[in-house]
Amino acid sequence: MSSRPTPRRPPFTQSSSMVEELASSPIPRLPQELVDHIIDHLYDDPLTLTSCSLVCRQWLPTSRLHLFSKISLKVTPAVASPSELCKRLHRLLTTSPSIISCIRELEVLEGSPLGGQGHGQAQAQSLPQAALAPGAGAAQGATPTPTRTPPPPTSWVLTSRTLPLLLLTLTHLRRLELGAQSTTLHWALLPPSLQHALHHVFSLRSLTFVRLKSWSFTRFADLAGLLACCRNLQGLALACVCVLGEPGAGPFFDPDVPETLALEDHDDDEEEEGVVVPVADEPRKCRLEFLTIEHVGSGPLGHWLLSPRSTLDLRGLRELRIAHFDDVPAIERLLERTGDSLEYFHFKTGILDVYPFDLSMNPNLRSIKLTLEDPPRALLWVQTLLKSLGPSNVLHHIGLEFYTDLKQMLQLPIDPSFPPSPHPHSSNNSNSVSNSNSKGCGGCQWAELDALLLRPELSALQQVEIGLFTLPTSAEYARVREALGGIRARGVLRMYRLGLKNKRSRGQLQVIMPRISRYEST
Repeated sequence: MSSRPTPRRPPFTQSSSMVEELASSPIPRLPQELVDHIIDHLYDDPLTLTSCSLVCRQWLPTSRLHLFSKISLKVTPAVASPSELCKRLHRLLTTSPSIISCIRELEVLEGSPLGGQGHGQAQAQSLPQAALAPGAGAAQGATPTPTRTPPPPTSWVLTSRTLPLLLLTLTHLRRLELGAQSTTLHWALLPPSLQHALHHVFSLRSLTFVRLKSWSFTRFADLAGLLACCRNLQGLALACVCVLGEPGAGPFFDPDVPETLALEDHDDDEEEEGVVVPVADEPRKCRLEFLTIEHVGSGPLGHWLLSPRSTLDLRGLRELRIAHFDDVPAIERLLERTGDSLEYFHFKTGILDVYPFDLSMNPNLRSIKLTLEDPPRALLWVQTLLKSLGPSNVLHHIGLEFYTDLKQMLQLPIDPSFPPSPHPHSSNNSNSVSNSNSKGCGGCQWAELDALLLRPELSALQQVEIGLFTLPTSAEYARVREALGGIRARGVLRMYRLGLKNKRSRGQLQVIMPRISRYEST
């Protein structure tokens, strides 16, 4: 039985009159403002933005603005060689200079996210930098020698000749993140051309936010000089920044830092004996609104921030984030300097001894967040800071993160100077409190916290968030929840389970960087 092909349907044809009618009718067009607004909603969809940029010339500017708004030059699973990406970008900006004004955010990171410390030979060889190293593919079949040290990651930031040229090209940058992952950048090792280019970027009038991460400076004057270039800086984040020094070079280990910085801070309109600050030499000030200090090992930083020679004005600071910063006097003076402008305070205490910071100096605080890791000091830190709040505060939010052993915290003795909890879920009998104290307290310290949160001074609270490093089904979690019955009855308490602690590999310090919506991307 022979099969015959299925007859094809003739193609659809239009009559000449219909074609002429369609050609003569105007094509409906949306206003360009509405088209731009629609494209704005695709800011996080590069594939669709690329398609939009090819539709017509009118769609190109807005699409290009979002496509090039943020540039990341770092090693990722998709980018093995940031240096090559840097060259391509520089060539593109040279041939199409109109794109330069579209670049608003730049991220430059040295090293690899996988790191090179604490990993075996095979893991180190699997890094993108190792794959790009000369001769890396010559011995694919050879068995690695166990005693051989793996090659270090390629330092593309130090060796790139195009990066300084690219930085000098930028004119509209608003945000800059400069640092390293799994390694440290040393300012003294940067080529002079790169140092000059960084000073140029920091001096841009459009630059409003800077984050320096994993940096090392041999002199504090280098860091201060870099920040002195800023003109309109509003947000600054320093993470894992240290200043090395020579022993015996003064209190700050830096001969270029004036000795007046070692003295106690004084207001600009006050004159101390032996300290003369000429008005003509007073530096230009950038009025900061946001400041993060995390794992900063620089003695002179706190003194410089609060001294008349500082180029940063902290009197308008609205958000302050401090983590693992052991300069307690500097923290106290920062809180005093910010005064009634401070609205958000995030403090990660680390292993600091409890210190009675006076938060009554900050009557406009709206949010306090505490991240605590030391069991004996965790609740004591919370109690001390909450007790320091003034009677006329506007506190709306309290966030407490307890990255610690909850069992150990529940076995700590109570503070005998603290009054019994007044809420109906706790006993007012002093004998019962003393008996609990002799047995190891249990949830008494949490009941004390509950009493603090129920004080009339905190009647404006709208939300209390408490994160515990344990399962919600555990007995310890239930005991804490029961002890917080008073604030829970107000309907403002939210308890949740914290995720796993950030693991620390050998010799490598993980950074928990606080992020906020205005200055730092989520």
